[in-house]
Amino acid sequence: MARFTFEVCKQDQVTDLVKYIDEHWAKNHILVTSRELLDWQHKNVDTGDYNFVMARHNKSGEICGLLGFIPTSHFSVELESEKEVWLAIWKVNEGPKYIGLGLGLLNFLKREFSVKNICSIGISPIVYPMYQTLGYVVGKMNHMVLLNNTISEYKIAKVPTLPFKVPTKKNSYYRVEEIDESQISSLLSDPSLYDNKTKKDGNYFAARFLLHPKFRYRFIGVYSGTKLEAFLVVRVVEHDSSTVLRVVDVQGKHTIISQVTAELHDLIVNEGHEYLDLMQHGMDVDSLTDAGFMLVDPEGELIIPDYFQPFVQKNIPMHFARYSQEKEASFVLFKGDSDQDRPNRM
Repeated sequence: MARFTFEVCKQDQVTDLVKYIDEHWAKNHILVTSRELLDWQHKNVDTGDYNFVMARHNKSGEICGLLGFIPTSHFSVELESEKEVWLAIWKVNEGPKYIGLGLGLLNFLKREFSVKNICSIGISPIVYPMYQTLGYVVGKMNHMVLLNNTISEYKIAKVPTLPFKVPTKKNSYYRVEEIDESQISSLLSDPSLYDNKTKKDGNYFAARFLLHPKFRYRFIGVYSGTKLEAFLVVRVVEHDSSTVLRVVDVQGKHTIISQVTAELHDLIVNEGHEYLDLMQHGMDVDSLTDAGFMLVDPEGELIIPDYFQPFVQKNIPMHFARYSQEKEASFVLFKGDSDQDRPNRM
């Protein structure tokens, strides 16, 4: 590894960074074509550095590999003590002389930022053995869907002739109501909403979702009386003049979601969405399916697309790898974590 120098991308090196992504990762990638999104997702507002670790060849000075990361503290300084990062683009040059360079990037990241918790979502099963060797927990996210039974023709989903439960029983103890943006800061400041790992807070949700440069997110609250017990972060996705409602994060008491499935079904019926879907790990699948959600089988006939830019009408399994020094008993992951719910064009 003495042939390479590791460094965090400085502000005056961003042109080199973008050039490498364009030439070695993906031509005209969104982080290449949109400096606005790159800055929002990866630029440290305090230092001006970009949250990418780069490996340069000592003689030529050329970039030979890079590893992008997104600390949870990027969206809330109060989370700095968590020392948690999401991994993003991870690419090294091909060839025998670069073997081990990717691991070198990861080790540099862990040392430089004293990282305690690391998670990568959207990994290939091919790299399972590597992550397992490093002590990571690996697995597959559960894709859950609540179908709108009033739709006569599905354009986004493919729904075979199969029975599915229509939730009708409502729990009078809870009500579901969209949270007005003017109330989000005050309502989401309650620390009791954030007992789960990955640890988040109200500032995180305001910065991550309300200040997104492209997508418009909404917050759906679940209340008992006047108390906010849980909330869902959602956004509308459109294709072929049809829409779906995608849940990208859930906080608070997760078990409550299965108690308000009928109310969520009313929401998608009233707004005309084909379905509501939820990509997650760590929630109780059985209680959700008992309440009317369906677990999407990647190889099954029911098709709930994940890719919309461009649109691909097929099931896409999503795998993850997570490491924590704390040896967590449990953790929850969602579609909105890491860089998974981002645009491919602005």
